[in-house]
Amino acid sequence: MFHNILVGVDGSAHSRRAVQEAADIARSENAELTLISAYNSLLPWPAMMPVGLSQDTVDEFVETARDVARGAVEEAAKLVPDGVPVQKLTIDCPPADAILDQTREGRYDLVVVGSRGRGDVASILLGSVSHRVVHESRVPVLVVHVTGEPAS
Repeated sequence: MFHNILVGVDGSAHSRRAVQEAADIARSENAELTLISAYNSLLPWPAMMPVGLSQDTVDEFVETARDVARGAVEEAAKLVPDGVPVQKLTIDCPPADAILDQTREGRYDLVVVGSRGRGDVASILLGSVSHRVVHESRVPVLVVHVTGEPAS
């Protein structure tokens, strides 16, 4: 039923659990996994600061964000059992946009993401990748919850 599964990862316990669930599905369906992590190189605060940031500071910020995203993908890949094909993507884009852009390309037939469990009010204020992906995805979405952890 599923051939290509896209899994959003960010290094959290929720995304690790999502990878484990997706890997179980991939193993049983002989499917391929793609692990995706996104970072955003657009800095929201320079317009609010009285003085601009140096290019070196901006470059360092972007490089660090990219390294964190790559690290999340590499750590997630270690959770995938041998025999399950895995691809790794790191994209400079807001996370929900990155996932949705990939699904629009038509290669994936399932998206798996973790839920941060922030609750309705916090999600309204902070945004929710899982909520947006569920509402806008053209393919089925599995939102994985980590049980036993308090909402953050």
